[in-house]
Parts: sequence; C-alpha cells; structure tokens
Amino acid sequence: MSKGWLYVRLDLSLISDHLEVLYDLDIEASRLAAAQHLAFARTALPNNDPRFLAVLAEMIRIHLEQAEKARV
Repeated sequence: MSKGWLYVRLDLSLISDHLEVLYDLDIEASRLAAAQHLAFARTALPNNDPRFLAVLAEMIRIHLEQAEKARV
C-alpha cells in the first residue's frame, strides 16, 4: 500500500436504511470513491434484526417504567 490518507467514516445515528441513505451512500459516495480510486464499503444497518428490536423494546420498557415511577 502506498503512503497516503486513511479515512474511515462512521455514522452511528442511522438505524435503518431509507431512500436517502441508499442513494447517497450506495450510489453517490461509491461513485465518488471509485473515481478517486478509493476503497468504499458500508456496514449493514440493523433495520428489522430481531436482536436489535429486542434491545430497542427493552430500552423503551425501561424508559416507560422510569417515567411511571417519576409520576407517582
């Protein structure tokens, strides 16, 4: 590998694919990277993975329990 820059972008705010992500990353960003001879990859998002949904449901349950206790 030649000397140069290594750039890694992590976007942890997205939890599901949507049209803007699919277009901006899968089409636009991959084209720009290819034009500059850069490697491009993106990780899969959790979308409807049952493990992710179970964790999300548990977080909501905990939040609701805490909100209920705060009201009493």
